[in-house]
Amino acid sequence: MKNLTLFFSCLLTTFTVFAQSGADQEKQIAWVSTQVEKKDIPLEILSLDPRTQTLAPSHKYEITIGIVDDNKWVTDTTGDDRGYTYGHFVKASYITAKGLRLTVHYTGDLYTQDTGRYYKNGEGSLVGHQKTMEESITKFVVDNAEQGRLLYYRAGVGWHVLEGSGKGTAAQVQQKFHSLVKEIRQPVNEYSNYRESAPMAEAAIGVQKNYQVSSQIQLEQKAEVGVVATGVKDASHVMTNAEASAIYRPSFASNYATKLTAGVTVKAYDVGTEVTPYVEASVLIKKKASCGVRLARPQGDAINYQKYNLPNQRTGKTDDIWTASCQYKF
Repeated sequence: MKNLTLFFSCLLTTFTVFAQSGADQEKQIAWVSTQVEKKDIPLEILSLDPRTQTLAPSHKYEITIGIVDDNKWVTDTTGDDRGYTYGHFVKASYITAKGLRLTVHYTGDLYTQDTGRYYKNGEGSLVGHQKTMEESITKFVVDNAEQGRLLYYRAGVGWHVLEGSGKGTAAQVQQKFHSLVKEIRQPVNEYSNYRESAPMAEAAIGVQKNYQVSSQIQLEQKAEVGVVATGVKDASHVMTNAEASAIYRPSFASNYATKLTAGVTVKAYDVGTEVTPYVEASVLIKKKASCGVRLARPQGDAINYQKYNLPNQRTGKTDDIWTASCQYKF
């Protein structure tokens, strides 16, 4: 009930902030125009649209794909494929002339737990049995961050699923990947009929600011607070995020840039609090494409509504989470 109350309070705050009078909107547009002239918002990214008097993005579509793992590379052995083991996501966005981003977002994340039972395969190696649980979320999200205003909002609705059948996309992809890499012994998965599904909703408000330090260096900052309400037991939470980025575009290769980001996300559930600092490095190509790698290090309580979200069996600590992603804008 507390999370639902926070959710509706957040929605009310969002509509209050952005349901402004005409005079307030004109003042905000004038402020944004000033920021563009001062190059706080880079002109190559956003432009003032005279038809709508809002900041219009330089592209209409965005496609983002990513994979997530507790091992850095195939040969890395620090992750033990227990607890959080693999995930992937895909996002497809359309940006309207007024700078609203409409996004369809799918994520699939796989969690496993060792059963303690093993057998010897044909090569004489021990192969373990494990239980699986996959969490998938499909949602539709609207945000106005592309307008470049100091304040922005995000709101979305979707469907939240936990299932132990092994039929989810993350479980299927991981099995196929393990079968292709001979160095990885595919455990014997023990599936179940467990399934929990429910509608979900999310909302957040935030602030963002860009600083054009020079023709080659740009700084970005943002912070937000939000809430996720879902019918899946113990999964609803409030969250806050803050991050800062530095973008460097060398004069000898203006079509390319590097971006370094550092941030922290805090999620407070009824069953505990998780704090996740992260760093990310990415390469921007011709203002249209970008690829990057993120390292996240979850701290605090082990949130386990997924059933098998457990620490590394060898170290007793939560594994680092690595994410590789690419985005294309057109």
